Amino acid sequence: MSDNGTIEEYTTKLSGIASKSAMLGEVLDFKEMGCEDVVGQLKAYKERVKEEDKENDAQEKVLYASTDNSNRNND
Repeated sequence: MSDNGTIEEYTTKLSGIASKSAMLGEVLDFKEMGCEDVVGQLKAYKERVKEEDKENDAQEKVLYASTDNSNRNND
């Protein structure tokens, strides 16, 4: 939570995170988690998303290169 953020904003963010994690099959019990645990979960999620984005970008580049090469061979 930033110094300028309100408790209500922070609570809303945590609620959103809990909803998203439930959709992913992970249920987090914030009553039993400390702030450090929540931050750790957020960092881990961010890294997973970043890795997925890298993999998707790499696959798109391979697909583009393959399509481009195929088009050149047809000309």
